[in-house]
Amino acid sequence: MHGRAINDASNLRAIALKRQHLWFTDSAPHPRPLATEIQSLGRGSFTTFHLDADQCSTDTQYPPSIRTVCLVLRGTVEWRVDGRLLRVGPGDLLVTATQQALGRSGTRASAGELYWLRLRLNPAAGEAAAAIGDALDRHALRIIRAPRAAALMFDRLLAEHRSADEHGAWAAGAALHCLLAEIIRAYDAAPRGSGQAEPGQAVAVAMAIIEDRLAEPLTVGELAAAVRLSPGQFHDRFLRETGYTPADYRSRRRLARALELLADGGLSVTDVALTLGFSTSQYFATFFRRFTGMSPRDHRRHLRVQ
Repeated sequence: MHGRAINDASNLRAIALKRQHLWFTDSAPHPRPLATEIQSLGRGSFTTFHLDADQCSTDTQYPPSIRTVCLVLRGTVEWRVDGRLLRVGPGDLLVTATQQALGRSGTRASAGELYWLRLRLNPAAGEAAAAIGDALDRHALRIIRAPRAAALMFDRLLAEHRSADEHGAWAAGAALHCLLAEIIRAYDAAPRGSGQAEPGQAVAVAMAIIEDRLAEPLTVGELAAAVRLSPGQFHDRFLRETGYTPADYRSRRRLARALELLADGGLSVTDVALTLGFSTSQYFATFFRRFTGMSPRDHRRHLRVQ
C-alpha cells in the first residue's frame, strides 16, 4: 500500500510537470491551480524550486507575462538575472518581472528552503491583473525584508491547495490577493536602493572598507568618520542606498565569505571562524546558524554529499 502511494505521488508529479505546473506541498504535487493567475506555487528546497524553473523555461509556450515571487526561509542562494548576481538570504523577498528568468549562479547554494509563487498575469483579464503586474514590475530585482505575515499567507494559500474542497477556488483567490497586497505594500514602504541604482561614492567607499576588514569589529562611527559623515547621516544614507543597515550588510558579507571558505575546504571550521574575526568557533556557529538554519559543520557535510 505504501509503494502504491509513492507511485501515485510520482504519477501526479509527472502529470504536473507535463502541464508545466509544479505544486510542491507537504504531501504531493497538486495537478491544477485553484486560482487562474497561478502558474506555480510551492514551499521546498532551492533544488525543488530550480526544478520548477527549469521545467517552465523549456516550454516554448511559456507566456511573456510571468512574474515570480520568492521568500527565503533559511539558507542563502545566488541567482543570476539579466547578467546581475543576486544573493538572497533568510527572510529576504525577491520579485522578478516579465521575461526576467532566475538562473543558477554557478556556485553551490547552502541547504535552504523557500516559498515561491509564479504568476501568469493577463492584462486583458481586467484592471486588477494589470495593476498587480505593474506593481510587481516596478519593484523587480529589489531584495527587501519580507513582512512577517507573508509566510503565514503563503501557508494559507498552500493549505487551500491541499484541501481543495468545494470552497477552495474562491478561498485560494482571496488568499492569493491578500498575499500580493501584503508583498506590494512591503515593497512600497521599503527604503529605495536595493536592486536599483549603484550606491553613491560615500557608501561605496564604506562597502569597500567593510569588505577589506571583515575580521575587524568596525563600528558605524568608524565607517562614518572614514567617509566624513556623521553617524546618523551615514546610517540613513547606507540604509537608503543599499536596503541594509551597515551592521546587517557587514553580517551578510561575513556570511558570504564564510560560505566561500567552507566550500573551498582548505580551512577547518575553527580556522574559518578565526579568519573572519569570531572569538570562538561556538560564536561563529551561532552566527552561521542564525542565517542558514544549520551549523558550519553540517553545511560542509551537505556540500560533500551534493
